[in-house]
Amino acid sequence: MSEMAAENNALAIIFINEIDSIAPKREKTNGKVECQVIFQPLTLMDRLQAWSNVVDIGIPDVTGFLEILRIHTKNMKLADDVDLKKIAAGTHCYVGSDAASLCSEAAMQQIRE
Repeated sequence: MSEMAAENNALAIIFINEIDSIAPKREKTNGKVECQVIFQPLTLMDRLQAWSNVVDIGIPDVTGFLEILRIHTKNMKLADDVDLKKIAAGTHCYVGSDAASLCSEAAMQQIRE
């Protein structure tokens, strides 16, 4: 879907997060389906022809991750002893998807208790 939208519009941003989870290195592929999963996005990227402006967002620092945590917890009722600053400081190399998983797991743990 996103590639169709990108083709039909003059300017598009396609965000690819953790592509390595679905597309291992080429030399590690075994079957036809795996090769297709890897090569289909590459074919689509070649068709777009505008990859000169690639922006690597990188991993957020503690302040950035704190903001991400605040976004993911804004609709959650947190206990008084929850210190988001302390959590952010203790989560080295975490990204937005990690924050989402962390918050979801914390909520599920509360439901189980």
